[in-house]
Amino acid sequence: MKAMWVLVICFFVVFAPNLAFAELCDNPITQADMTYCAGWQFKKDDAALNDVYGRLKTNYAKIPNAKTALTKAQRAWVAFRDAECKLEAAGEEGGSAQPMIYSQCLSRLTTLRTEQLQKRLDCQEGDLTCIAAGDAAN
Repeated sequence: MKAMWVLVICFFVVFAPNLAFAELCDNPITQADMTYCAGWQFKKDDAALNDVYGRLKTNYAKIPNAKTALTKAQRAWVAFRDAECKLEAAGEEGGSAQPMIYSQCLSRLTTLRTEQLQKRLDCQEGDLTCIAAGDAAN
C-alpha cells in the first residue's frame, strides 16, 4: 500500500507541473505567465531541433566532410539566432516584456531551423543539395 502512494506522489510530482503549465499557457494572463510560457515553448522547440539535428548527424556519420560542415553550420546558426533575437528584443531592454520577446524569437527561429534540417532528412530524389546517407561512397 505504501508503495502505491509513493507511485501516486511520484506521478503528480513528475506530470502535474507539465499539465499545469500547459493549461496556464493556453491562456496566460500576467506578463510573468506570458514570459514563462514563451520560455516553456522555446524549450519544447529546442528539444525538437536537437532531435532532428541528432538524427541528421547520425545520417552523416559516414560522410565526414558533411558531418563537419553540418556541425560548423549549426554552431554558426546558433550564434546568429541568439544575436538576432537579442536585436529583436533590444527595443524592450530592461522592460518586463523583453525576456518574452527574446524567447518568442528563439522559438520562431528554432522552429524554422528544425524545418530546414528536417528537409535534409527527407531527401527528395533529384535534389542535388541534399546529402543522403548513400552518398558516402561518392
